Amino acid sequence: MRLRWRRAARLAGCVQILGLFMVVSGCGPTVGSVVGKVTFDGKPVPGGNVTVIPSSGSAQMGAIDQNGNYSISNVPTGPAKITVETASQKPTKMPSGAKIVPPKDVKAPNYDPNEAKKGIYVAIPNRYSVPEESGLALDVKSGKNEKNLDLQK
Repeated sequence: MRLRWRRAARLAGCVQILGLFMVVSGCGPTVGSVVGKVTFDGKPVPGGNVTVIPSSGSAQMGAIDQNGNYSISNVPTGPAKITVETASQKPTKMPSGAKIVPPKDVKAPNYDPNEAKKGIYVAIPNRYSVPEESGLALDVKSGKNEKNLDLQK
């Protein structure tokens, strides 16, 4: 009986060492990060999202800040397509006559649902939101990858 336990313990130890070796040698999935700046006709795009779509693995998305910068982590290494969308920043209009009515016990705040998005929507061509049409690509390497995106009309 002891011999079986020793064999099992030895086998478990070998499996752990093999797993550690695979991780250290890079046999596991590798990822990188992608950072950069999005501009449209030379001016920073102050809002929207950049999506990196790897040839294998899950797509990763990052928000564009007010200066046009974006950062995306955990992107699988290898060839990837990139998309940019700004439509999510487009102000929405409430239907004519619609009102935001708070509960009776709550004082209505001075709130305009479009106020938060004012000044950050920049219309870009729709092709940039379609992976096959954007023309944006990157070969993601392990570590930090810089990819500035200069969009044109």
